[in-house]
Amino acid sequence: MVGTNFLNAKAVLGEEKLQGIADVSGEGVSTNLEKVLALEPDLIIVPNFLDAAEFEELSKIAPTVVIDYSGDIFSRLRSLSEIVGKPEQAYTRLAAG
Repeated sequence: MVGTNFLNAKAVLGEEKLQGIADVSGEGVSTNLEKVLALEPDLIIVPNFLDAAEFEELSKIAPTVVIDYSGDIFSRLRSLSEIVGKPEQAYTRLAAG
């Protein structure tokens, strides 16, 4: 991960785990598209509650994948690991507890 919206990520990950990751937060809950563009991402992963217009703009920068945030964290971890082609890492982490 090279960038994320710190408004949401700080609550889940904390400052320590966000070291070296760019904050792409924009005004309110939106994303700063210029910051995302500057990161030159290979892939953008967004939540299913993202505004359709913002999704369209992000998808012009890099391939953009929507992930369902309505399920539990374990489902999201499995989905994310499959998107990035490392499902075995999610299963190892889930098995470890």
